[in-house]
Amino acid sequence: MDGLKQALAGRILILDGAMGTMLQRHGLSGDSEPFNISHPDIIRDIHRAYIDAGADIISTNTFGANRISQADYGLSDRAQEFARAGAALAREQADAAPRKVWVAGSIGPSGKSLTLPQDLSNPAWRPFSFDEMAAAYAEQIRGLVAGGVDALLLETCFDALNTRPQ
Repeated sequence: MDGLKQALAGRILILDGAMGTMLQRHGLSGDSEPFNISHPDIIRDIHRAYIDAGADIISTNTFGANRISQADYGLSDRAQEFARAGAALAREQADAAPRKVWVAGSIGPSGKSLTLPQDLSNPAWRPFSFDEMAAAYAEQIRGLVAGGVDALLLETCFDALNTRPQ
């Protein structure tokens, strides 16, 4: 992290682009996190293309690699595996680059809000507690760290309470 902070203090760093769009260009659609296991070569190619285009930081294919998001696909128990695999694929390509490239672990919103009502007929009801949400994100972060990320990237969060430290 110190190297990344030092680089940011000295110059503007370029972050890669959208993973989903690139997956679609490869003919893949739907839940993207399982592609870290089923189509690792495509994920590697996408990271490599962004590095070749000049990205200083590549983000992992782990936007929805948390158990709450993966529940929609019946894959909750594999969320941490998807996070670790996504981080490892990005780390591999960053380490193979001809220059220093950092890996940011992508953490997207779960699609469930802790602040906003999910059911207007019962505005106090929430599908998950803060502790359950925190546990899901902690599990994802453990997978990202095990896979070798340099930093965490909280993306498109629509509910600030979801990002509050425990």
